[in-house]
Amino acid sequence: MSKRHIGVATSARADFGLLTPLIEALRNDPAFSLCVYATGMHFSPTHGNTIEEVRNKVDADNLIEIPCFAADDSAQAIGESMAAGLDGFAKA
Repeated sequence: MSKRHIGVATSARADFGLLTPLIEALRNDPAFSLCVYATGMHFSPTHGNTIEEVRNKVDADNLIEIPCFAADDSAQAIGESMAAGLDGFAKA
């Protein structure tokens, strides 16, 4: 029987806390191959740079990091952040 490939996306500490039990269950089930996509506010120094928390709980070979946090609230920064996110997910 082949494994099912499951991707879980997280963009902030708030959703990662809720997703952690699911991530652990999928990681421990031999029927699944897990990939965690970390993006958004996980890369914000202002919001605790929580990518470190994700790195501590997700094996490196199961983690794809997609940095795309906007530097500010300007239209240009938001557009650049969206472009970086789309590019990162496309490459992943």
